Amino acid sequence: MKLPLKNNNYSHLQVVFFINICVCLLVLLFFMKLTTSWQNFQHKFLDRDLIVTRELNSSSSRINYLLNEKWKCQNEMPYLILLVISRPSERTARQIIRQTWGGISRVKVTYLKRYFEVKITHMFMLGRSHDVEQEDIELESRVNKDIVQQDFMDTYRNLTLKTMMALQWLNNFCPQAVYAMKVDSDVFLNVQNLVRKVLRPELPRRHNYLTGYYMENFAPVRDRRSKWYVSEDVYAPKVYPPFCSGTGYFFSTDLTSKIIDIAPNVTYIELEDVFVSLCLKKIGIEPQAPPQPKLFNNFLVPYTPCAYHQIVTSHGLSPNQLLLYWTGVFQNLLEC
Repeated sequence: MKLPLKNNNYSHLQVVFFINICVCLLVLLFFMKLTTSWQNFQHKFLDRDLIVTRELNSSSSRINYLLNEKWKCQNEMPYLILLVISRPSERTARQIIRQTWGGISRVKVTYLKRYFEVKITHMFMLGRSHDVEQEDIELESRVNKDIVQQDFMDTYRNLTLKTMMALQWLNNFCPQAVYAMKVDSDVFLNVQNLVRKVLRPELPRRHNYLTGYYMENFAPVRDRRSKWYVSEDVYAPKVYPPFCSGTGYFFSTDLTSKIIDIAPNVTYIELEDVFVSLCLKKIGIEPQAPPQPKLFNNFLVPYTPCAYHQIVTSHGLSPNQLLLYWTGVFQNLLEC
């Protein structure tokens, strides 16, 4: 009688064990399905770039181009390229830029009876947006051939990602340019002054050079309500290294590959101008103050034709202001 009892107990344990295994498998399958569903939800509905931006290794080089102009620089052979940071919704601003400073393709300089001509082109750098039909952007691109767009959400928090995209494009598709300027789309840019007072083609080519509205001894903003907020976990030091305002800075293109190469080893920070300065610090290069004070401005300079005739940048203009100020400056040259 004991032997059959043992067999019955053994069979009972087998059944219980089998049921437990089945339950565990079902639970595992449930969580796998739940995880997959959550990932699909993230990619479909959330700002996918808040995931992407933390990994610069998967940013500029791995995200697909939605729009590209691979042959832009081969066709135009620029000495200076303007990389304009723009959002998909800023179509009017882009059109005004094309009519004003973005429409300048050459600047002539005479120095000590020597004649120089600087060839210039521009490109608009865009991410994608839920608020603008992609077909409209594609049409604008076909007409103007000056838009580069990659597949990430175009948000303020992704400005570092967009800047790295611009540098990657410059490195891959416009390596023959000697100088470049990263500039926002709400900026008045006096291209003539940029060439004559900053680029200065009569001088030997500069290396490891970046200048703009020079900022030093600026402390990180710890107020969570600010769009410039940076936590101590992201950046612990009390002061940023010197940097040039992201509203518009000018640089020698030999810096491009150096920044790209070092970027994955630098702590990601959403303030793109600070991030670029952190990259430069890592490779032992410092931004420079501009050759003359008040050339670059990260604020809206009070308008007079003569004031705007002297500067390189003024920041915070509406498209209508840009068109109005541009027209006023170049209609009143004799008064200055």
